[in-house]
Amino acid sequence: MSQWGGTYFQMNLSMAASLSKLLYECIMTINCFVLTTVVCGLTMALSSGRVVGHCRKYLKNELLEAIWTVVPAFLIYLIASMSFYVLYMNGEHKEPTLFHSVITGHQWYWTYQYAMIDEMGKFFGFEHDSYALLNDVPSTSDDDTVLSKGDTYLLDVDAPFVIPQGMPGELLVTSDDVIHSWSVPALGITVDGVPGRLNRSPILASTVGVAYGHCRELCGVNHFMMPICVEIVTPATYLKFMKLEEIEE
Repeated sequence: MSQWGGTYFQMNLSMAASLSKLLYECIMTINCFVLTTVVCGLTMALSSGRVVGHCRKYLKNELLEAIWTVVPAFLIYLIASMSFYVLYMNGEHKEPTLFHSVITGHQWYWTYQYAMIDEMGKFFGFEHDSYALLNDVPSTSDDDTVLSKGDTYLLDVDAPFVIPQGMPGELLVTSDDVIHSWSVPALGITVDGVPGRLNRSPILASTVGVAYGHCRELCGVNHFMMPICVEIVTPATYLKFMKLEEIEE
């Protein structure tokens, strides 16, 4: 999750987030190289005492023209090829999808629907709502949406979204009222929830942990009350969670 005073990316919990971070670092390295080259060239040219007289006699230079055409074209090709590679790797999984989840945005909470078939071919499915934990309710209240010691305001929820580690899955995001956006930076996922439409996104968590996010679309006066908490567990724990929740349903 984000830390106070942090200036960089969150810890990556998926391959998609790791590849996106690597792409950012590569592009920024190229940008720094271009900026340094241009600044040094301009500084050397403007600081030369002979620059004015030399420019009057400088009619053409085919080598220089070739360099400032070929080098930028190569850098653009390099950036485009890396971007397409990351886009392709984040687009589809080679392995079959092992679990499905439907995420529905409401004003102002999330609904998560789970669906999975275990190794015996048995289907498990249920759903639950996820509300933000608030700090404006007396501590003596029995409400599940009250902040407890150790909870993070506007990030923790009463019922987190649970996914298995190392198992490819599929998210279907939609909305019940206005446009929402389900976004978790640590997983490298941002999917818009549009009423009447299902937007699909593959998901594959590589590390066990907890990831936080928020609605990225201004969806009303209580937009700030739509945090996202994703709990990544082992496959065995996830299967137990699915069976237990189905029994409680």
